[in-house]
Amino acid sequence: MSSLDNVIITPMFSTPIYYAKTGYVVGEEIIKSLQDGFQMTRTGSYENDDYEILHKPQFSELKAVLTEHVDAFWKQVLKYTHNEWQFTTTWVNKNPKGTYHNLHKHPNSVLSGVYYIDVPENSSGLTFHDPRERHLRLKPSLENEFTATQAVVGVSSGDLILFPSDIYHEVTKNEVDGMRISLAFNTWFTGQLEY
Repeated sequence: MSSLDNVIITPMFSTPIYYAKTGYVVGEEIIKSLQDGFQMTRTGSYENDDYEILHKPQFSELKAVLTEHVDAFWKQVLKYTHNEWQFTTTWVNKNPKGTYHNLHKHPNSVLSGVYYIDVPENSSGLTFHDPRERHLRLKPSLENEFTATQAVVGVSSGDLILFPSDIYHEVTKNEVDGMRISLAFNTWFTGQLEY
């Protein structure tokens, strides 16, 4: 028997990413209503100037779906003792071909999320970057969950991704024809912070 037979590898300090195929499809009439109020960002994408989009009546069903998932991630996965939370900012992004979202994180938020309203086939996903600071990075022969410095989550219409707001992420250039439309949001706890 080798001393290597009794080795246990434990992922320590993991960053949880919540991915769900919600089964909810936003209707064409709602997609058509998302034509006005957009401003171009420096990366060529478009961001809605309404940061309370989920509070509109036509989004009530989607808000209920998202609430159920955020609640599950918040209470069942992360097990936060602050059981009450709220959506703070919610907005719509449009990415025509050739546009992208720079590497960024979401300050003043606990959990953030992206719901994909309409995604062209073979569209780029959401790329997360390793938040750990390392003094040295050696090149592995094959990247795995212990050595990767970034991970891409592929997406399609109706998908939802939730993540801690302080993890860096980006959307690489949309290389396909068609508009990728997503709804992004931030959350915050209610009540007083207890330690």
